[in-house]
Amino acid sequence: MTLTLVIPGLLWPRQVMRDSLFDANFPALQTLLGKGRISSPGHKSADEWWSAQFGIGNSLFAPAPLRLLALGGKPDDSAWLCADPVHLEVNQRGAALKDPGLLAIDADEGRQLHATLAPLFADVGELVATTPAHWHLRLKQNPPAMPGRLTDLVEQPATALIPSGDAGRLWRQLINDCQIALHSHAVNETRKSQRKTEINSIALWGAGVLPTTVAGIDSMMQCDEAVIGGLAKSAGLHAHTVAERFAATNNDLLVHWDKLQIPSVSHDALAWREALEHLEQDWIAPALAAVASGRLKKIELHGFGEDESVSCTMRSLDRYCFWRNPRRLETL
Repeated sequence: MTLTLVIPGLLWPRQVMRDSLFDANFPALQTLLGKGRISSPGHKSADEWWSAQFGIGNSLFAPAPLRLLALGGKPDDSAWLCADPVHLEVNQRGAALKDPGLLAIDADEGRQLHATLAPLFADVGELVATTPAHWHLRLKQNPPAMPGRLTDLVEQPATALIPSGDAGRLWRQLINDCQIALHSHAVNETRKSQRKTEINSIALWGAGVLPTTVAGIDSMMQCDEAVIGGLAKSAGLHAHTVAERFAATNNDLLVHWDKLQIPSVSHDALAWREALEHLEQDWIAPALAAVASGRLKKIELHGFGEDESVSCTMRSLDRYCFWRNPRRLETL
């Protein structure tokens, strides 16, 4: 059995990791990085890595229809765009995108907001509220360049969400119209009275069509992230939810472990360290124990950051390489 861990958000700039981990010790991860063989995965992001595994080119990786498929929608051959309700927080530097997952939009709020905003998009497409927090726009026309992944823009300036140039004029107006409609919306008035974060904008991202040819994978797969889950579903593979803790089985296991991603892009060092401790205690340590007992033959780790990536492969015989010393994450 092989355990493959794909971990977006694992890598930060080296000095930031040193400052965040100077007083921390992760013996299992350090053993894996020291005993294993370090290499470059040849991919800049986890999305690129997954695209390669499923046999599609980076240009064909389209988050919107993949997420729609994972959430039970039917993308068919239409072009889609994610159009999610979000909160932009105004600060001294302008406005920044907050983590949409923290909004906790309920079904009634989703229905009310969708009823207000859907008519604004009628000229460019059909706005579908797939879930209260995950909306998709079936496009009538090709959009200008849009962000590829919303998670990459959490805590980033809101200007990164706004299409530029002449081609983006119509879409900038749509975003502005949505913000005006949301400003005094009844849903937000209620949320304010309940001390909840307001929903004050729409984020457009991930445009494209569903890939027509996707290769299969002969492994079990665990994933909590809908876009990657949709990629698996398009290949006829069911992605299970990520287990709380690693447990050896008779099958190879592929895991998209994304609990470091939001803390990483949010530059939340405390939350990132806590997630890294979870990875250490509940995944790396029991996986190393399974290697020692012979239940697991190989561990592969593919870690990604904003500009860097790393792969580490440890086979059962590598644990006998006494000349290879444990290695700290921040030394990579």
